[in-house]
Amino acid sequence: MTDRDRLTEHVLQGLTRPQKALSSAWFYDDEGSRLFQQIMALPEYYLTRLEHELLRSRADELSRWIDPRCSPIDLIELGSGDGAKTLSLCQALAQREVDLQKKYHWSPRALAEKLELNVNKAKAVRDLLRIDEDPANVMVFEFGSQKHPRYSDNAYRVLRDAITPELVEQAWREHQERRRR
Repeated sequence: MTDRDRLTEHVLQGLTRPQKALSSAWFYDDEGSRLFQQIMALPEYYLTRLEHELLRSRADELSRWIDPRCSPIDLIELGSGDGAKTLSLCQALAQREVDLQKKYHWSPRALAEKLELNVNKAKAVRDLLRIDEDPANVMVFEFGSQKHPRYSDNAYRVLRDAITPELVEQAWREHQERRRR
């Protein structure tokens, strides 16, 4: 099933319900994500800065709740965007030698930016390499009709090590061919 098929199905289901609904996930693209990052930087949008400061100031305390002998643990942050807020906690956990080999903190946009690709080309490469089929690389969290994929550091390493300009071009060609069908 293509992205277009999934969108069509989602719209039909959402608009034929008595209580009409469409997931906001369908409205976010590269530009929407960049705009939201700019909005979060505004003085009036204090919530993200407050969350970040709480994590930064309480990271050591929070890390003490996790027993390093129970490693490895999965650390998951929903709505992480670029994952910056989670970094304080990760650093505190690393100091206590908690194994975080499977942290799922990269959103699709943040993973694409880290790879220096746009979101669409990053998806094309993920599809070509079947990254989304391996649970060591991605977990998808569902809340109602919203789906939140989060990628692990393993996904980043696999992609980083595989990406060449030729591979990106091949993935993009195949992606566009699938979309035309």
